[in-house]
Parts: sequence; C-alpha cells; structure tokens
Amino acid sequence: MADDLRLPRTIRLPFGYHVRVKQVSKKELSLRVGDDCVAGWVACDRTIYIIRARSMRDKRADLAHELGHVIVDFAELYR
Repeated sequence: MADDLRLPRTIRLPFGYHVRVKQVSKKELSLRVGDDCVAGWVACDRTIYIIRARSMRDKRADLAHELGHVIVDFAELYR
C-alpha cells in the first residue's frame, strides 16, 4: 500500500515560501549534498533531494527528516 503513494513535487509554506522535492540518482545526490547522504535539503535553491531508488517508506521518512531542516530555515527567515 505504501508503494502506491507518491511524494509531492512542491510543498507550500506560508508567505509564498515554496520547497521543491526532487527524486534523483545517488550520483546526482552526492554531487549536490555529499557522498554519505540518502537525502538532503539545499536551502539556496529551496530543494529537497531524495534518492529515487529507495523504497517509498524510506523516501517518506527521508522527506519528513528534511522537512525538519526546512522548518528551521523557514523559522529563521521569519522571526
């Protein structure tokens, strides 16, 4: 059942703050965020990168983790 779900492509926060979610290869992820990562938040381009080949369960957990980083950065902008 979890494999029937999809990840969002965009997450909208208040004040017009949009975050993109991109599923990429392991190679592309390591170029963007580092070799030992399975996902990453790049604040300068407001994008969460997640490895495409991971299971949907793992991708959802990765997205939740990275959203924590997004919220921290978002809160810093608007405090």
